[in-house]
Amino acid sequence: MSCTSASVCTAVGVKFVDGRKVALAERWNGTNWSIQRTPTPAGATFSELIHVSCTSRSFCIAVGSFTSSPEHPYQTFVERWNGSEWSIQQIPQGFIGSGVSCTSNTACSAVGGGPYTDGLIQFFTGGLAAERWDGSRWSIQQTPGLGPSGLSDVSCASQTACVAVGYGVGEQGPYATLAERWNGITWAIQRTPTPGSLEDWLWGVSCPTPTACTAVGDSVVDTLGDTGAVVEHWDGTAWSIQLLPSPSYVFYGSLNGVSCASMKSCIAVGNATGGAGAVYGSIVAAGWDGSSWSIQQTDNPSGAITSDLNGISCTSETACTAVGSFTNGAGTAVTLVERYS
Repeated sequence: MSCTSASVCTAVGVKFVDGRKVALAERWNGTNWSIQRTPTPAGATFSELIHVSCTSRSFCIAVGSFTSSPEHPYQTFVERWNGSEWSIQQIPQGFIGSGVSCTSNTACSAVGGGPYTDGLIQFFTGGLAAERWDGSRWSIQQTPGLGPSGLSDVSCASQTACVAVGYGVGEQGPYATLAERWNGITWAIQRTPTPGSLEDWLWGVSCPTPTACTAVGDSVVDTLGDTGAVVEHWDGTAWSIQLLPSPSYVFYGSLNGVSCASMKSCIAVGNATGGAGAVYGSIVAAGWDGSSWSIQQTDNPSGAITSDLNGISCTSETACTAVGSFTNGAGTAVTLVERYS
């Protein structure tokens, strides 16, 4: 999800066409949403767009992956919006895009991972990866780290200040929170606190300034695999865990995306599941006012069995749009958009 104003937003994802998954892009013009035509790589049996970043009405970059055969799973997929149509860009392979951030038409950073296998199964990510767009071509950047690991999202406050987050091998083994910083020349790992003793991930990050970033994710809290939401903040010097109050109905949950309009205004979105034996999932949102986090009121679609918000974009402290999906009573996944004002 990426908005350049309250009346211009682009969302990307995936839809089912004739039983197969195909990349999806939709556009908000201030009045309604419309589906945009997205080209599919030649021979693709599966394609998806995972993340998008727009700098204006006429420039967006979306990243994702596609599969053309069992021998070529999870290849890089990048598309560019020029104001009238989407087109596929050439990008070095061996990279699976999961996050992208653009500060101008000639400066974008994309992050993700590469194929990783334990000898039996090939995982979606396993080696850290980053690529840079200079206005004419994409080039691979060196990223420190060990596999199995991956970068989930990236946020750039300027051409020389980007922070990418994800998960990697920690002192206690995989998976531990991971953050890396781009200074215009190289990527370097930042030390991040580990919320739990089992497994931890960071899924989204937003940097309103070069010295302020907020990252969200989840942490495994018990041996059953139940998770709790995680928020971490970087103040230009160090990362620290921030306290996030839990709604009374939450049994476990995750924060998937965050957007900060300023250092004193952030909104994070995700999903949570109620306790007392409840099996349904519901959307959850939390807001940061510069001193503390608070749970916000959200609306779940009528009749939804499960619902989830995956991404959010705030153009001001009082204008945010979040996107995700919900499952209706027929078991069909439907796109979901919520507006904060």
